[in-house]
Amino acid sequence: MAKPLTTVYWKSEKAWLGKLIEYPTIMTQGETLEELEEELEENLKDAHTLMVMEDVPRGLRNQGNRPVKRGELIRQLTEAGCVLHRHGARHDTYLNPANGQKQPVPPRAEVDDTLAKHIKKHLGLGG
Repeated sequence: MAKPLTTVYWKSEKAWLGKLIEYPTIMTQGETLEELEEELEENLKDAHTLMVMEDVPRGLRNQGNRPVKRGELIRQLTEAGCVLHRHGARHDTYLNPANGQKQPVPPRAEVDDTLAKHIKKHLGLGG
């Protein structure tokens, strides 16, 4: 049985904002409270699959990996038929409509090669 999570949310002038206390890096927004709850759930799922290489100590990173420009990764995803599913503050989520698979893509300018391969593999595009 899943442990219940604590959600803190509030209404700003333009949207509902919220975060999960147990996962302080997960914070998002929605136009309605229901949309905010859906976004928080989606962010939690994405957090379990997103490997942020910047957080991995340099000595433990795969040496020799070349970073991939984010624009190049997005171009590869869209040319393969993937679409932007959701834009978020911490990452965007891309969807492969052919198989229903979704993967987060971090917003930074360069994405570690290992992470780029992981994203493409889990979207069903090979690696």
